[in-house]
Amino acid sequence: MARHRHRRPAEGAAGGSQGTTEADPKVPRSETGRGRNRGRAFFSILVLVLASLVSRVQAAPLATADFLEDPGGRLGPDTVIGLQARFHPLPVRHGYPVLDRGFHRAVYWLRLGLQAPRDRAARYYVELANPLLDDVRVYRVQGGRALQMAVMGDLHPFATRPVPYRNPVFV
Repeated sequence: MARHRHRRPAEGAAGGSQGTTEADPKVPRSETGRGRNRGRAFFSILVLVLASLVSRVQAAPLATADFLEDPGGRLGPDTVIGLQARFHPLPVRHGYPVLDRGFHRAVYWLRLGLQAPRDRAARYYVELANPLLDDVRVYRVQGGRALQMAVMGDLHPFATRPVPYRNPVFV
């Protein structure tokens, strides 16, 4: 599972006076929807890598990429496994699946179906291309249960990342 939080600079930092937007210093943050609540809001992604979809006889590295929104953030990984019909395909941009929901309080579960090449063993690196992720948790489904594989993001020490890279990457 991968759970991450977006962090915004403190109000007044990086341009503009405190309580205004970066785009227009005359417009109060509350009028743009970027007020204190948004600054405190977190956006979580929980990633499930389905082991049952990985085999040596399949060809494409990323077969499926689906998401499930958990508005209250109350679902656990084992519960989500039973909600397969509620997942929706991720939109694809420039050949890559993309989840672009901005800053939310909701938790997003991602289900990635990986396929190994037929003729050789493979090691895949999956990058969550957003350096503002605070908490990312990666699970692998095995025997119908979710097993935690990695925890990363800005809230965790960089040295604990499986791959030392600016964006969360898991193997």
